[in-house]
Parts: sequence; C-alpha cells; structure tokens
Amino acid sequence: MGVVRFLDGEGKSRSLADFREKVVILNLWVTWCVPCRQEMPTRDRLQAQLGGPDFQVVELSLDQG
Repeated sequence: MGVVRFLDGEGKSRSLADFREKVVILNLWVTWCVPCRQEMPTRDRLQAQLGGPDFQVVELSLDQG
C-alpha cells in the first residue's frame, strides 16, 4: 500500500509522514455533513491553544473534486 497524499490549505502536497514526531488529531470529514462543519470551530480552538512543534490538528476533507 502506498502513501496517502493530500493537499493542504495552501495547495502543497502532504502526507501524514509530514507530521512525524507530533501528536496528531486527524479528522476526516465531508463538506455536506452539517455536524462535521459544526465541530470545526472547536478543533480550530484546540489547534490555536495547543498547536506547535508537538501537536497538530489535521482536517482532511473526503469530498471529490
């Protein structure tokens, strides 16, 4: 199985290996999911409070296109 790659918010190709040595919360979501969108501000606050060299919230949309 190969490495799963995705684009970050700036269009840069990334993989989970880019977050090695960090604690990562990986959230898989889709734009049409209302509860998914409602949860995002909470994870944004978590990232703002704890994000840095040791912690990262990764939001990965599964929408196509």
